[in-house]
Amino acid sequence: MRTVASGPIASCVENPDEKNVSAQQPQAQAQSWFSRPDGDPRRPQGPQRPSCQGPQASVRLTTDHPQPLSDSDRENTPGLAFPRSARLTKAAEFNRVFRTAAIRRRGGTLRISAVSNRMHGARLGLVVGKRALPRAHDRNRAKRVLRETFRQRRPELPAMDIVVQVTGAASNAEYRHAFEALLMQLTDREA
Repeated sequence: MRTVASGPIASCVENPDEKNVSAQQPQAQAQSWFSRPDGDPRRPQGPQRPSCQGPQASVRLTTDHPQPLSDSDRENTPGLAFPRSARLTKAAEFNRVFRTAAIRRRGGTLRISAVSNRMHGARLGLVVGKRALPRAHDRNRAKRVLRETFRQRRPELPAMDIVVQVTGAASNAEYRHAFEALLMQLTDREA
């Protein structure tokens, strides 16, 4: 059979090699899963969703560093916390320290500026620029080490606003030792 149409539709010719295909879908079949020996044993067997287990505790490979405090330990040691009130957060606070710093010291790859405050304790501000540490993970690591060192030494420090500038790359231990030495100079000066 041959039909001819006019316009943009071309003529349709019934080809003996083509077959009419039904538009009906075959009945649903069970999902095919790999058999147990070939499949991943951790995956659920059958058509169900995997259980939501949530995050799991990480496993430490080394014990060089002290274990983090649990929530109950933090409540029992309020002096070792690092609350927002112990941080310099505003540009005006940083500018005040840079303009009126009574103490300026340099040790290793750190530069410290400090001025006394009217608060009840020491506050910390960190300046870690891209020029000193171009890679973000190095800047974050330096800030983490300096914050932790300050948090541990904060109860011994006088009421001061302290700004630490990182001027170059160093290892965690070098940052820690240089910062502890500079903090020791602050406590000796105030004693």
